[in-house]
Amino acid sequence: MQRFAIAILALFVAFSAAASEKKSTKTDAEAHQRAAEAELEEATINSESALKTPILRGTFALTEEDKNSPKVIGTFTVGANEYRVEISREALRSELEALNGKVASLSGKLRDGGKTFIVQTIERGGPPPAAMSNPRGL
Repeated sequence: MQRFAIAILALFVAFSAAASEKKSTKTDAEAHQRAAEAELEEATINSESALKTPILRGTFALTEEDKNSPKVIGTFTVGANEYRVEISREALRSELEALNGKVASLSGKLRDGGKTFIVQTIERGGPPPAAMSNPRGL
């Protein structure tokens, strides 16, 4: 009977140690993920690369300032998706105010599970050359 009790106790200790190790592994993985995101964000800021940030084309609309979320300045509708818009720099506010109700191409980051779009730049220019090609040639 004593051996049985010792065996049960040993199994309990082993399972509790494994559970705590699994919990610490999960927190380590989350910390590693946050560090990787911070490193990627820093690299994006330092190298204005369009490949690291999505460019979305849709209709921008200003909203009244919400006291619950003062960072949100408007909405951005892309197809059937609607995003809350935040700005990364205060200088973008006046440029976005000029685009109220117009179609625009914005680049930035998606956050909050794809609900919020943080605008980093406003993309200028026309459609890409493939869209402007003449089917009859030059």
